[in-house]
Amino acid sequence: MTDNDVPLFSHGLLAMTEEDWDTAVRTAAVITPLSQRDVIGLSAAAEAAAQLGVSLRQVYVLVDRCRRGSGNATDLLRGQSDGGRGTWRLAGPVEDVLQDLIRARYLKRQKLSLAALHRDVVQACSSKVWPHPPGAQLPAG
Repeated sequence: MTDNDVPLFSHGLLAMTEEDWDTAVRTAAVITPLSQRDVIGLSAAAEAAAQLGVSLRQVYVLVDRCRRGSGNATDLLRGQSDGGRGTWRLAGPVEDVLQDLIRARYLKRQKLSLAALHRDVVQACSSKVWPHPPGAQLPAG
């Protein structure tokens, strides 16, 4: 695999708002010095909590994330919920295509293979110019 073949995973960083980035940088400026200490006193943690407008517990969570992370401000970005159990994670029209194809092609006595179902989903989404599900590759040709 050459350098040109390496996939780019952005984890949403390219779509991050300027406000989120500023918050991450400001948080890193306060949390990074704390994370380099062996022991974080209550007064230092309380001061950091006041500066950032977060709870004392959240300061300790951020310090832990900073210690475990790569040392970049992106380690301290706010996480986004994946929607939780039983919620839709795809765009509505894509979810409808998936449900229809699963019902019509997979939930039968003689099931398609998952690979064949995957190909059908990718083809249906690309023919409607919708974003295809993550990890799906468009068919060649």
